[in-house]
Amino acid sequence: MDVRVEKQDGTGINLEDIGIIVQDVDISSIEVMGYSENIKGRPGTVDMGADYGTRTIRVPFIMQSEDWKNYPILRDKLFAILTSLEPFYLIERRREIYQTGENVTLTDKRYLVRCFQKFNFDQQFLYGFTELIFETIQLPFAESPKKTMNLSVEEIGEEAVYTHNTAEFRIYNDGNVRLDPRYCEIDIKIQAACDSFLELTNQTTGDTWRYEGALTTNDLVHLTGVTYKKNSLNIFRNTNRRLITLLPGWNEFMVTGASSIQEITFDFRFYYA
Repeated sequence: MDVRVEKQDGTGINLEDIGIIVQDVDISSIEVMGYSENIKGRPGTVDMGADYGTRTIRVPFIMQSEDWKNYPILRDKLFAILTSLEPFYLIERRREIYQTGENVTLTDKRYLVRCFQKFNFDQQFLYGFTELIFETIQLPFAESPKKTMNLSVEEIGEEAVYTHNTAEFRIYNDGNVRLDPRYCEIDIKIQAACDSFLELTNQTTGDTWRYEGALTTNDLVHLTGVTYKKNSLNIFRNTNRRLITLLPGWNEFMVTGASSIQEITFDFRFYYA
């Protein structure tokens, strides 16, 4: 069992490579924060919905030093890595067979976290025992390190295609979370010609995004988060100001208003609750 600590620039370290014996990687479920109201004369409460909060990851481990001199050096190195003010990714690594072989990344998931709680080591000879508590930052979900446009056929399968040039197609979301561009990374690029309008509809969710105006296949329409651009020009006011979300699994799409479609791409991460 092991943990990889990875900075947002992609550089990182496997803790086992510096003499750390990870005893467990205990990932909690996500906190659910409920909202309710009390009404006088009515028993119970009125449900006002709920949101996801954060999740914690508990990692007890043993620091194993080569000698007495190296103990404080290794301790301070861990302090520098794990108490960074910048959030970093935590990646769980395990052996495929119990106590056999090397630790590998078995699932393509990572968590953006910080280590908020201070910690110290219980030193016993050349060993230091401690436990770290990490908490998710921004989204509480696990996310795929790669976006869809960087996935190989071996990683996602032949049926999941994220580049299309037809009016009807489908997009696969491998995660188990509904993707909302207000807080999830979703980039949609459209190169299509139209005379007066263009509509992109997710028939699975009922979401429709509409642009009012003419386009040529030389134009690039880019939907990234809640920002809509035609080439480098902001076109938010020329749209219906709606969002395209993606449900887990297959999402059926339809394009209307286009006289020709050169290319439509969907680039996003998978998120897991």
